[in-house]
Amino acid sequence: MAGSGDPVQRAARVTVLRRRLAERPAKGDDFRALAETTARQGELDDAGRWAERATAVDPGDASAWLGLGQVEHLRALPLLAADMVLDRAAGTVDTAKRLGKVASRYRRAIALRPEAADALNNYGSALADLDVPEAAAQAVSRALAVAGSHPLATRSRPMLLRLAGRSREATRAMERLKRHGPPDAAAEAEWNLAHALLATGDAEAGWQAYETRLGLPENRGWLAQSGAPIWDGRQLTGETVLVRAEQGLGDMIQFCRYIRAIAARGGRAIVECHPPLVRLMATCPGVAEASPAGSVLPATAWQIPMMSLPATLGSQRDDLAATPPYFAVDPERARHFQAMTTTSPRPRIGICWQGNRSFRRDPLRSPGFEAIRQILACGGASFFALSQMTPVELAASPGARPVLPMLTDLAEAAAFLSGLDVVISSDTAIVHLAGALGLPTLLLLSRPADWRWAVAETSTPWYPSVRILRQSRVGDWSAPVAEAIGILGSASLSSASRAW
Repeated sequence: MAGSGDPVQRAARVTVLRRRLAERPAKGDDFRALAETTARQGELDDAGRWAERATAVDPGDASAWLGLGQVEHLRALPLLAADMVLDRAAGTVDTAKRLGKVASRYRRAIALRPEAADALNNYGSALADLDVPEAAAQAVSRALAVAGSHPLATRSRPMLLRLAGRSREATRAMERLKRHGPPDAAAEAEWNLAHALLATGDAEAGWQAYETRLGLPENRGWLAQSGAPIWDGRQLTGETVLVRAEQGLGDMIQFCRYIRAIAARGGRAIVECHPPLVRLMATCPGVAEASPAGSVLPATAWQIPMMSLPATLGSQRDDLAATPPYFAVDPERARHFQAMTTTSPRPRIGICWQGNRSFRRDPLRSPGFEAIRQILACGGASFFALSQMTPVELAASPGARPVLPMLTDLAEAAAFLSGLDVVISSDTAIVHLAGALGLPTLLLLSRPADWRWAVAETSTPWYPSVRILRQSRVGDWSAPVAEAIGILGSASLSSASRAW
């Protein structure tokens, strides 16, 4: 509903519209015009009242419901932004209720006029804000189908297809957007294209497209902090390369396997990493030194973001990557934790059901305690909780021993995991750590999944010891949980097994 126009002209228009209401019986068009004009002035509360009156006067008018949805959507966006700024998980009760109400307004407009492309596109936008990408992609696809051309739907559809796990369709849509879309959409399309290409196994093109992220505004200042040029993969003669920390703990664990390529090409690697990773990262092949992010950056001849290593190394990257296990476990700490677990019946199973709550999509990818509670009820096994447990959860699962408070960093976590028979986790740093250690691991994977877990496979070349158990429906954890229970109860899980 946002628009242009002189504020003075809009104020004059509001005066004219109000006078018209006083001079003759009110019409829905008058209220809709007032709602649109006051919304453009930023007076969203007034706009909401006028939009509601438009639907009351003419409840069969699709445009009135569309207008009400647009106003309420604008009013919901600050709440959604606050969730992100304050690191609140997406889908907080207030935000979800507000966005659910917005979606219902758009549905009403669509029911009254099924060919309303704007209503379909806006409905898709509301569903995207609610983290329902599959339904959102369907809505914007319908908008394009009925309208033939819709700039907003054309721009948003590729990303929604990617988030919905429809990577091949997303790839085609992004290629079209790159060729025919507005110039400012090209970088966004390329970034989304990278995820889709990687998900479908086109690594060479995918990693090159992934480099687009370095041109995004949020990354420019970050790289400028060092002042060193970006290493381009050239042969080195003893120079030091600073490998920069980026993205999450799991990303750093997954891609540090490529650091040994720096030593192989004659260089010395210093790795900037999240503080919980420092001791663990120092054990990775090729790492000369690990430095905590936030400390003073060392002066180096070169720098490279961690996630740029695959693209920089090109076709040789697989030859130069360390294969799991590629971290060393402190034997003394491992013996300490093993002394705690040896009295427990085997198999000894570590289980993690909750990722980083501040990550906006964590409510989709983390099953939470209630969803995995049936696993903890399996007999003949010992469970060690790798997620924080509330007093209620502790009471509900007396057999699950909480260990997270004892693990001060990821080196400690690695030492503890090394004494387990199996690790079960959703898409968290724990699954990356277990995979990097070569431990038998069950990954409870949401749908849609992140690009690194591909589209439909039950295994991953990144971590051969990881078995993927996928959701069959968005938000429904019953299938992967049942599959995990079946595996734990099968003869294939022997207490001495170190691989599937």
